[in-house]
Amino acid sequence: MIKELILEKQNIQLFNYSYIFKTFIEKEFINSFYEYKLNEFKKEGMSRRLFIHHNIHSICDFILKSKKRGRQVLYFDYNILEESEICNYIEEAKLKAYMGYAYHKIKILLPIRVFHSSFTLEYYETIHKKKTGLALETAAKLNSIIENTGFEKFTFEKCKRFIKKEGLVFLDKAYFNNLKSKQLLIN
Repeated sequence: MIKELILEKQNIQLFNYSYIFKTFIEKEFINSFYEYKLNEFKKEGMSRRLFIHHNIHSICDFILKSKKRGRQVLYFDYNILEESEICNYIEEAKLKAYMGYAYHKIKILLPIRVFHSSFTLEYYETIHKKKTGLALETAAKLNSIIENTGFEKFTFEKCKRFIKKEGLVFLDKAYFNNLKSKQLLIN
């Protein structure tokens, strides 16, 4: 599984959500699942909260620690569920709902560009090398997302409300300022 894909001509750095999920999110979520004994209590709200917490935290940390190689976009797909250990703890339909919720919140609340695809980043890398029509169309969509997403007007009001509602205490203004600053410097 590739960690990222650099599109030199477009000056785009795609981060693979599947890699972040398998490497960080899944392991941390399963550990929290046992730590908070969610399998015994079957607390729906707590497991969703933990899932969104680990998603936001892992993605932000990954982007903050990355080296600048282009305009950054999180490449999101659901194709990892077939081989995920997390499916032993949460049923697939519920996990897809959690992932959809995480995708939506990351897209609207954070200063991160997100691209949703039906195929994996590995497949996109293959068709990109072959310069197929699908690859060119996807590159055009990526450029459109980048051009239509500006972080200059990013405020923390929506984030503050969401953080308070969900109880995500690690997210504070300084944390988002670091992320916003990095995104503004890259573009």
